[in-house]
Parts: sequence; structure tokens; C-alpha cells
Amino acid sequence: MLGNLTIQTDDDFSISYKGKIYGSYDFNIVIEKIEDLDLIEILGRFGLPRDKYTKAFELERDLKKIKSNPDEMLDTTGGNRGVCWWPAENKKDNSQMRVLITSGGTKIPIDSVRSITNMSKGTFGSKVARAFLSEGHHVTFLTSEGGRTPMKMELDFQYGPVDFNKILKELLWSQNVFHNYEEFTYSTFDDYHRDLRDLVKYSKFDVIILACAASDYEVENRIQGKARSSEQMGIALKPLPKLISKVRSEWDYSGIFVGFKLLVGATDFDLTAAAQKSVVENGCDFVVANDLVHIKDGNHKIKLVFKDSAYDAPKEDAVREILANVRNLARKR
Repeated sequence: MLGNLTIQTDDDFSISYKGKIYGSYDFNIVIEKIEDLDLIEILGRFGLPRDKYTKAFELERDLKKIKSNPDEMLDTTGGNRGVCWWPAENKKDNSQMRVLITSGGTKIPIDSVRSITNMSKGTFGSKVARAFLSEGHHVTFLTSEGGRTPMKMELDFQYGPVDFNKILKELLWSQNVFHNYEEFTYSTFDDYHRDLRDLVKYSKFDVIILACAASDYEVENRIQGKARSSEQMGIALKPLPKLISKVRSEWDYSGIFVGFKLLVGATDFDLTAAAQKSVVENGCDFVVANDLVHIKDGNHKIKLVFKDSAYDAPKEDAVREILANVRNLARKR
């Protein structure tokens, strides 16, 4: 107790000031990258006067302990109850990679109000971006308008009470990594083409991961204005350029390059062959391949395909495997 401020850690972690509770959280909340986190500023977001809690927590002292003993867990309450801060692996500045990740799906306009798009929401690309951010890397995220991002959290109140522990954890994570994150959005294929070209040509990336579901066709007879709904309408489609083929050949990128390949109802042999063709023709270091049938069946395994080899990874290990292979490639360069 410090003045009107109470820190309670018997069963959970709560902060109250002048009788008002500002937060009550499960004691096993884990916060990564503690070496970059200003806990005092984070707690200040709950509206607590700074001078009322700084001495109570002695957080500057605790942070120094964590930095000097990065492999040990520190319990800020001095016992086995309270909030435990578990630091992630310390990273040297020169090990940080600059990573470009594209995600979501492009649109092809039919007229001024209608378009053809695909089912991609950017979920997997967002997870990959989150993993790189959690390891301390700098991420540039190019995604579709309204797509999922590592900095976006959705709440649906129809499924019961809100998990405030999860919200707090997400808040702290985002505040810890946001300085390593930048985001750009696109709508149409042309937008994506322009933005990807400019980012690759005029920025320096160590890793490029193209997880965007780019359109394969454009509307040849696009209508200016709005087509009348009472009239029959035929749509003529023509192939669009494969942007993955431009990254090395036209935009002169020489770093680690990861592509994605999605097929529907393909055999394992055909999926591997298509991905290996992309590796060879587009200069990818490896390609992440999957099949829409498996995704819809809830069996979302992926296949990591290299020039001379390939192996399967289950859904829960997919992101981890991508990171591991990128790390391995980075060490060899």
C-alpha cells in the first residue's frame, strides 16, 4: 500500500487507486522482449499517476536484474505469486533482419463499384509477421485493406465475456514491437503491383516473403461507371503478370526470398512439382505450398519445398518452420 494506491497479488494481479480498480489480471501473463519494454509507461496507460506507483514497483531495478540475468525468470513480487516477466532471447543489433511480408488478397475491378476478389484474409501472413516481430526483427507488412495484421485484434461480444488478460497481453506485446513495424495497404492488383515494386526496388530487405494471394486475371472489358443491374453482362478475362517472377529478374533483389503456392485438389506429387517449378523459375529459396481442400477440411498442413527437397509441416508448426529455415539461410549468407 502506498498512499491511495494498492497492489494486490494474492490470487491475481490488480491495481486500484482511490478505490477504483484499473486492472485485474491472471498472474502468469507472459511478456516477451522485456529488454525493450518500458513497464512504467505501459502501466501509465491505465491512468495511474506516475509518482504513485513508481516506488511501489521499483521497476527500474527489476529491469536491470532481468537484463543482467536474461536466462532467469524474475518474479517482481519476491515470491511465487504475482506477475512473472520472462525475457526473450537477447539479440545483437547486427542479427536483426529487415523483412518484407505481403499478405491478403487483391481485387480486380469490374466497374466502379464491383470487383472480383479471392477468399484470402491474410491470416497466415499475419501470423508469420507476428513471429518475426517477436524475435526482434523489423517487419514491413503490405496487406489488403481490411485484412488481418499482427497489430489488429478482433473482439466478438456474441461469444461471451471479453478475455481482458488476452487484451492486456496483446497490448503489451504490440507496445513492445511497434517500433519495428510499418504497414502499407493496397486494394487492387495494380495497387499491389505498384507498392511491391517500389518497396523492393527502393528499400533494402534481408528477407521477402510473398504470402499475398495475387489475382491471376484482370477484366479486359472493364466498365467505366456502374453497370446496370437490369442488363446481362459478360466478363472477359485475360492473364495478369506473375509478380513473383519480377522480384529477382526485374527488381534486382538478392536477399532471402520465400514464395507461396496454393493449389486445389492436387496430389502430393503435383503440389511439390508446382512449388519446385516456382523455386527454379522465380529464384525462391523455398516455397510454402498448400492445398485449399486441406484448408477447408481443417487439415491445414503445409509443405516446404526447396530446389532438391521437400517436407510436410502440420498447421501448428508451420510458422515456426518458416522462421527456422529463414534463420538457417541467413546464417549461411
